[in-house]
Amino acid sequence: KLDDRPHAHYGGWKTVWVISHGSVRTLLEIIEHIFRFTKADKNIGNIPLKQQDRAIRSYSSTHFKALSMLPGELDGEDLGPRLQSVLSAIGEVSRKYLMKKTTNQLEWYETLSIERLDRKKLDQKAQRILEELTKYGLLLDEGITFSRADFGLCQRYDMNKIFTPAFRTTYRVRNHIYL
Repeated sequence: KLDDRPHAHYGGWKTVWVISHGSVRTLLEIIEHIFRFTKADKNIGNIPLKQQDRAIRSYSSTHFKALSMLPGELDGEDLGPRLQSVLSAIGEVSRKYLMKKTTNQLEWYETLSIERLDRKKLDQKAQRILEELTKYGLLLDEGITFSRADFGLCQRYDMNKIFTPAFRTTYRVRNHIYL
């Protein structure tokens, strides 16, 4: 059972830097949120890891919930909830990978990346969703990279790491979802 495993905390400089995904703006927003959420003042020496964790999860969840307000529509449906549901599906699959058992020991796998192994053109609706996901930085287009599933090159997309605390997954890219 996943809840029986040791609880990972989102906190510390390295973790905050990594989940900000290289964005200085996001980095500063997370740091500000940690200070506001924990009600830390300027004289604080350090903020305990558990408090940082709660603040970072709060930040991530708030940003995930805000996706429902993204403007636009697709086939008469609001675009925000549609993109939110796609990202949620990726997050849920990532979470399921954490439960994967490969031996008698429980091995935790993570995934944030999607590799397109086919070279087929997406239908118009799927292409628009993919474009909107990348336009808003929800999926990051990593370009053509070496495939982990096959010899050769493929298109790879990474879920923005800022959402990993909301899904209780890791920001590490070890396994990929192959499509």
